[in-house]
Amino acid sequence: IYITFEDTELEEDILLPHLDAFFSIITVALRAFETKKKYDRLKTAWERIENNYKTLVMNIDTPAFLTYNGKFEMVNEEFKRLFHLQEEEVNSKDFDFMKFVAPESREMVEKYFFDVEYAKISPRFTVLAVDGKGKKLLLEVIVSCVGYKDGIAIYGVIENLTEKEKLEAQLHQAQKMEAIGRLAGGVAHDFNNLLFVILSYSDMLAERLSGYPELLGFANEIKKAGEKAADLTRQLLAFSRRQVISPKVVSINNIVRQLSKMLRRLIGEDIHFETRLGSNVEMIKADVSQVEQIIMNLVVNARDAIKEKSRLGGDKRIVIETGEIYLDETFIKSHPGSREGIYVFFSVKDTGVGIPPNLLGKIFEPFFTTKESGVGTGLGLATVYGIVKQNGAYIDVCSKVSEGTTFTVYWPVYRGNGLENVVDSSSTESFQGGNETILLVEDDMDVRLTARVILSSLGYEVIDACDGKEALKVAKEYDGKIHVVFTDIVMPNMSGRELARKLKDIRPEIKVLYTSGYSGDYAGDIDISDKDISFIRKPYTRTELARKIRELLGN
Repeated sequence: IYITFEDTELEEDILLPHLDAFFSIITVALRAFETKKKYDRLKTAWERIENNYKTLVMNIDTPAFLTYNGKFEMVNEEFKRLFHLQEEEVNSKDFDFMKFVAPESREMVEKYFFDVEYAKISPRFTVLAVDGKGKKLLLEVIVSCVGYKDGIAIYGVIENLTEKEKLEAQLHQAQKMEAIGRLAGGVAHDFNNLLFVILSYSDMLAERLSGYPELLGFANEIKKAGEKAADLTRQLLAFSRRQVISPKVVSINNIVRQLSKMLRRLIGEDIHFETRLGSNVEMIKADVSQVEQIIMNLVVNARDAIKEKSRLGGDKRIVIETGEIYLDETFIKSHPGSREGIYVFFSVKDTGVGIPPNLLGKIFEPFFTTKESGVGTGLGLATVYGIVKQNGAYIDVCSKVSEGTTFTVYWPVYRGNGLENVVDSSSTESFQGGNETILLVEDDMDVRLTARVILSSLGYEVIDACDGKEALKVAKEYDGKIHVVFTDIVMPNMSGRELARKLKDIRPEIKVLYTSGYSGDYAGDIDISDKDISFIRKPYTRTELARKIRELLGN
């Protein structure tokens, strides 16, 4: 055997003693070569895995991150956007997950991360976090462990529950307010019927006691107390969206202008009062008295908030502003049930004491008040809330303790043709009765008897019925002419509207006067704002009823 080595032939006797060592070297070299090939393949595989993780983290459309040895290896754009991060913050050495965890959640998060790394579980947990601007976030985090480099990394994705929780809270609040509204509306309706009886008899009693001053004073005090109670029930009905309204096409700027002088007197000279009326503001369809009530209630609240803060000094200012605004998708998301579009807005801003965050969810509840006992009814903002909801509008409140509060109402723009005249119903002209025949239909016995007494005292011939079925029977059997049917709208079995239609079939000449303590939303299929509909709201006075009937009969 000859092996050539540097052009020199080595004979077998020289080579044999070194042959084993030579083959050992060759074997080691081959093994090293195979090991390097395996290493290169493994390195390539790890690089591919790392690239896959990077692709996964960077391209997922939800906030995602990868941590290694307690530090962030990578975060995606959604993560940066969620926490309001700048690039230099992401590249800093102390950039780790715990930096964003609220103190009260850190111990829990550390435990979950430990379980992930050592128990190899993939938990889902909710955590309070703080973004780069200091705003608290409620997050749901899902994490799992993955092999990475020479150890274990934690991969996680995040869902922001902050807005979802807000929406759920708003929905819960709306449902609660709806339930309270139904209760308040039912109670107010029943009280309305009782107050009608009290006010009517005290009114008639006062007429008969004109020659007895002391007794007349007692009767008038009963009447005053009844009127105050009636005002409270009207506020409850407003909150429950059952208040009877007469909407007209109006200008919000005109309403504010007409109210300004009275508001200045109401506020007092020590508080600066200012109006900022937008130009070319569209018309709205609203009951003027309701809009005035909203503004009055908000201004009174603003005045009281400033007076409460006055001992601390500072600016004393109330500003009413009007204008137009487009409510976009962002507004819609934060106001369940609202609709995108153009709205007229009016706001009342004050520099008062402000509302603590923990009370903001309660301020529209009826009888809720922070004022001293005996001061206010706690129905001011509840009334505002009810009116706003009844008209398909929205209300926002923004407040900071010790800085002030702004209430903003967004009212739908009127899209009809032309303007409607506002009818002045404030006339104090007295009306006498007559001798016509009136069919009185009322399911509440006390109200029916009281209304019968009033109509009889005005000289009318009265026949009555407790419901629609009985009224039809009476109308068919009565021999004389029936001039007017005076009917409640909301009755069991047959509504006032249905009764009127059936009566018209058998007595085409009969005129109809409707009454109710409910709004149009709860008063069946009648549009009480229609000029061809004669309507009187409960509780009504003897004079109001007398005037309505004479108007209906045309004299």
